[in-house]
Amino acid sequence: MSSSPKSDTPRPGVRYVPLLGIDARFLGFLRPYALWLTVTCFFVVLTAVLTILSPWPLKFIIDNVLGTKPYEGTALVPVVAIFGDDRRTLAIVLGFALLLLTVFQGVAAFIYEYLNGMVQERAIFDLRSHIFSHVQRLPMGFFDRYRLGDTIKRVTEDAGKVMEALVGSTSEFLVNSLKFLGFAIVMLWVNWRFSLIVLTYVPMLLWLFDVFRKKIRSTAREAREQEGAMMNLTLETLGAIREVKAFGREAQQQANFEARGRRLIHSALRSIQWEASFGPIIDLIQATSTAAIVWYGVSQVLDGSFTVGELIIFLSYLRDMY
Repeated sequence: MSSSPKSDTPRPGVRYVPLLGIDARFLGFLRPYALWLTVTCFFVVLTAVLTILSPWPLKFIIDNVLGTKPYEGTALVPVVAIFGDDRRTLAIVLGFALLLLTVFQGVAAFIYEYLNGMVQERAIFDLRSHIFSHVQRLPMGFFDRYRLGDTIKRVTEDAGKVMEALVGSTSEFLVNSLKFLGFAIVMLWVNWRFSLIVLTYVPMLLWLFDVFRKKIRSTAREAREQEGAMMNLTLETLGAIREVKAFGREAQQQANFEARGRRLIHSALRSIQWEASFGPIIDLIQATSTAAIVWYGVSQVLDGSFTVGELIIFLSYLRDMY
């Protein structure tokens, strides 16, 4: 051990361990869970389908039970054939269908979330075990070149973030993509002109998502690097605490620690700033699109070319889409 602890500035040749990123090699850690991932995908599709169907019972109640739209040519034909055309009976049946769709959607979402989390946690454990085993086999020169604090963060924290992004974010993207595709198909089928108003906002949203994703990822990466630097400084200082006290360097190490802390706060606040501004901007776009859809939809309803139930469908999809 040296006669004094390492200063806050890295020695020549001592480097930070690179941050882990998404790599195709990590897919190998998911291979043992292929069956569970297949089952998860089934419930992903089921959740998306049930979400698409969920507002339709209310649409039929408004248009066909409370309104005067005929049953012919709708999904109510087999329902009327079984239960009759009494409006009160149909309201009860459709209300029960709405309840069942909500329950099934909740159960499917729960199973999907649970299986997804199970695969994610087990894959994280496998990846951490692999990295830990690999680090132990590295030559001593590696530990002379790279900082211990960074190595610890890669084994414990970054491995988890990689699998969370690979499993959690991918499955969430799949769910949202299926929902969006289903919403778009149904809306175009119901009223393609009206659908174009809704879909006009999609390119703007995708662009904003991309901008914020890059900014949040960049600032979060910077914050993680500062966290690693603080952990490394803490390990070095406490590991050489006898030398720190012997040379009276407590004040210097405290100053180094606080300097790292201030840099971490700055990086974290930048990340928080981007994350906090994302929600209000999306809400503003959603409010603008909702206002446009309500205005156009009400006009179409008053003209008789659109129904109140169909407007409810569009508003429901718009809420879930954004």
